[in-house]
Amino acid sequence: IVLKNGIYRRNDIGIPNALNLSKSINLIGESKNNVIVTTSDSLSWSQNSTYNNVYQASRSAVVTVFDIRESKNGIYSKLNRVDSLLECANTIGSYYYASNVIYVNIGEEVTNNNVLCSLSITIFL
Repeated sequence: IVLKNGIYRRNDIGIPNALNLSKSINLIGESKNNVIVTTSDSLSWSQNSTYNNVYQASRSAVVTVFDIRESKNGIYSKLNRVDSLLECANTIGSYYYASNVIYVNIGEEVTNNNVLCSLSITIFL
């Protein structure tokens, strides 16, 4: 399968939560630009009512959060997990996760085009 440049979430390319295949499938990026295939979903981000620099979304089972605004040699920055919402508000490049809500501070508005909340991620160059 040849993928054009872009971000492909599991619901975009029809990958269910569990996939059992009897044959191999190769995913190939169309060019040298990044193609991201991730187990993340599109989230509905909103600004936190207490901290203006924190955005939040409902999400279960967050393991890793990536800032995908820029890559360095094809590698995206992981946000640092912090221990409280206040610490997230005070730390750009961080996230806090509690009670199935993800809180993110990247120093600007959070959208599906600049943050991925994943169970796992594979980047094809």
